[in-house]
Amino acid sequence: MFAQLVIPSLSPRLRELREYIPHCILFNLIFLCSLFLFDNKVYLAVLFAALPVCIVAFLNFKAVLYFLPVSLFLNFNPLGFSASEWIALSLIVSFFVVYRNIRWSDLTLPIFVPFLLYYLVLMLSTVKSANMVLSLCYINHYLLFIGLMAILSAVLVDEETILRLLGTYLVVVALNSIHVIIEATLSGKRVFGFAGVMFVDYVGIGIVFSVVLSLFAARWFYRIVFLSFAVLFTIALILTQTRTAWAATLLALFIMIGFIAIRRSYFGFHSGAFRRLIVLLIVFLGIGLSAAFLFNPHAMGRFSDLGNASEADVTETGVVKNSFVTRVFIWHTAYNAFVANPILGIGAYAFPFSSQYYYTISKYFYKAYVAKLTPHQTFIAVAVETGVVGVAAFLLLWISILRYIFKGMLSSVTFEEKRTAAVLGGGVLYCLISMFTTDAWLWGHGIILFGFTLGSFFVHERLKHHREIDADIVAMGE
Repeated sequence: MFAQLVIPSLSPRLRELREYIPHCILFNLIFLCSLFLFDNKVYLAVLFAALPVCIVAFLNFKAVLYFLPVSLFLNFNPLGFSASEWIALSLIVSFFVVYRNIRWSDLTLPIFVPFLLYYLVLMLSTVKSANMVLSLCYINHYLLFIGLMAILSAVLVDEETILRLLGTYLVVVALNSIHVIIEATLSGKRVFGFAGVMFVDYVGIGIVFSVVLSLFAARWFYRIVFLSFAVLFTIALILTQTRTAWAATLLALFIMIGFIAIRRSYFGFHSGAFRRLIVLLIVFLGIGLSAAFLFNPHAMGRFSDLGNASEADVTETGVVKNSFVTRVFIWHTAYNAFVANPILGIGAYAFPFSSQYYYTISKYFYKAYVAKLTPHQTFIAVAVETGVVGVAAFLLLWISILRYIFKGMLSSVTFEEKRTAAVLGGGVLYCLISMFTTDAWLWGHGIILFGFTLGSFFVHERLKHHREIDADIVAMGE
């Protein structure tokens, strides 16, 4: 199974990718030439290179699709949208160029109605925005989110492609984890590797994927391989020193393992074997935790920072040392904004450029810790920017997704279906849990990763439904 996931059928894949080599060379030549012409001004180079790159990319849907997981690790944001969002846009355009005969019914999604309801609330909220044009522009984060899921659901026709995309994602997470370990060992500081701060969520999802895959591995060799990935990812996560990601990962693992344990007969596990797997998992994760301390003995020091939140958080020079306290400054301003606009909020995505009208803390602290920043928590961001109406609509969407993934995990038939549903369901669950600690899933790389994971789950469910229909037809024919 690992061979199918991480290094699947190399010779056919190499033959398939061979046709894209000239395009990759062209991309690099155009970009390097534009960098030279614009004196290393990256944004001008990107704009200059965009047109020919897009023309080539739009005609190669698969090339753009396989680049999507990699683009999550490109840490730049042209015109306020992340690199992965631009790749998602390219994927959407390429879809309509390549798949001209697609039926609109193929683009339907199980969560379309609650999503549409929340999207309408987003549109209504823009009338309260301090910059309506900018709010309307940033709402396109959600159009990319729903568009990506619809296209994945319509185009992917086999689970092997899903596994290849997940394998690509895990490999790049592993590379960034190695970068984090090396950088943290040499510097002793809090680091995130080449992916930037979003890596804390990338690696959290990677841990969930690896652990679930290890539980469902058909052979001990594959189980050890996936547990080794989990150890590598655990070391990297600890070294990022990000408490919220630690909490989200632990809670997601606890829920998934508990869910599988309760339904172990359904998933095909015997009690004794499952207990042995859990012991092995604890041993491996313990090894990862111990190794993280060896690489950086101070990696867990941020726990003590939280414990001392009420003590000397502000130095004599006015610098706040505790990140929890800095978020309190943001949340205090967000509370003021919500009280002033409780029904429809201050406008979708408007907090970074509207918070200046609502702060009551000192101007120094506002400029240092609040200005131009988001609320740093999904439900607080939704409440402030879309009001109680938006919170109700978003909760309906959130609950609909949660119910759907657990229902999907319990409606599979074959062992392979149950494995894929558990892996993808665990990834979606991490995103939903992490919304209580961050608002990164509402924009940028976060919303694309969420859409990619959830969209892959929809693909799995659609393929499973088609197999059930085919089996019924065969049974009727007999």
